[in-house]
Amino acid sequence: MPQNCLQGQLNDNLEAAIDSFFREKFTEYLREDMRNHPDYVRLSSFIKIKHGFAFDGDYFSETPTVLVLVSPGNFKIGGGFQNIKPKYYAENAPYSQDFVLTATNLVVTMTDLSKNGDTLGFSAVIPHSNTLTFLHNQRIGLIEFISEDLPPSFVYLLMRSDNYRNYILATASGTTVRHTSPSRITDYGFLMPSNKDELDILDNLFATYISNSNQYHSEFDLLAEVQATLMSRLAT
Repeated sequence: MPQNCLQGQLNDNLEAAIDSFFREKFTEYLREDMRNHPDYVRLSSFIKIKHGFAFDGDYFSETPTVLVLVSPGNFKIGGGFQNIKPKYYAENAPYSQDFVLTATNLVVTMTDLSKNGDTLGFSAVIPHSNTLTFLHNQRIGLIEFISEDLPPSFVYLLMRSDNYRNYILATASGTTVRHTSPSRITDYGFLMPSNKDELDILDNLFATYISNSNQYHSEFDLLAEVQATLMSRLAT
């Protein structure tokens, strides 16, 4: 099996292991219905969500460029990042650095075109890339932390949990196109975790996953660059 495929398989296995650990250790805290519990908190105490920018459609590109507009299509069903069918933006287009996403940024999708809202409200981590610049598009929220009381790993996995998912779908607007919003997302409540040691383990596992994911995406970028160079030579 090629090295890149092995790296991708390892990445998937790490992701599954972290998700399993989170569900085992923290599902009991994801109780949006326990609003009278003394440990009940809302996401708004820990994060805020920044809207993306409405990029000019005249600069959308059918041919690959180094600029990728992050869209709901970049989110896997169940959460997590993918870049299978990128939406490209012309390299000569003007854009603000305020809407450039960086590696390890947490993002959330706030619009979904499917009947069941397949990816609505799910989180993803922006990967490291040697060749691509990811732009913060309007239907995507950038998660910004306003407190250090919860690690990003917990918030990332909470936003992939069943209880949170049910809440997002129950509060979404629209029928053909489903929508949520920063205020609806951050209004989600849960019980503040008390198992600090397990939060630390979760954060360490998450850091390992991010490191491996960045390596995988870097190798994938390199392979794509080599392939593009070979195709260019064959065409001349």
